[in-house]
Amino acid sequence: MRVSAILYPAAALAALAIAGCSSNDDVNGSVSCSVTFSGAATGTYNCGTVSAAYTTASATSAFAFFVSSPALTVAISIPGELAATNYTNNTSGANGGITLTSGSTTYYAVLNTGNTLGTFTLHLTSVSLLTTGASGKTYVVHGTLNGVLAPTSAGASVTMSSTF
Repeated sequence: MRVSAILYPAAALAALAIAGCSSNDDVNGSVSCSVTFSGAATGTYNCGTVSAAYTTASATSAFAFFVSSPALTVAISIPGELAATNYTNNTSGANGGITLTSGSTTYYAVLNTGNTLGTFTLHLTSVSLLTTGASGKTYVVHGTLNGVLAPTSAGASVTMSSTF
C-alpha cells in the first residue's frame, strides 16, 4: 500500500481550508505554532499558519499546517464540525495524517487506514468560529498535536510534539 495515496483526500480538504482560514486570535494576528522532533530527526521549527475549516458539502472538517524544511505536512480530515476534544489515528471516519521527510527518510503517522504506521493525538483545547460562508466555516483553534512517526523502512521513529 502506498502511504502517500492515503494523504491525498485530506490534503485536498486541507488546501480548501488553507485558502480560507488561519488559526489566529484576531483577524490579523497569528497564533504561535511550533513543532519539535526528537529521535531519528531532531529540532524545533515554526509551523506557520494552522488552518481549520468545515466544508458543508462534504460535512467534513480539515486541520492542517506545514513546515518547509524539514518537509512536514499535517493534513487531517474529520467527519463533522471540529470540537474541543481529542482526535487520534483511530478516530472513526477520519482520513489523512502526518508526513515528515528528513534527509532521505520519510516518516508517517496515518489515520484510520488499517495501517499501524505511526500514531498521533490531536488535542483541540479550544475551537472558536472565525467566519461562516455559503460553503462552510473557518475556525481559530488551539491545542497540541503529538505523535510517533514511523519510518517507511527499517530504522528509528521520530517523536513529534506541536503546540498552537
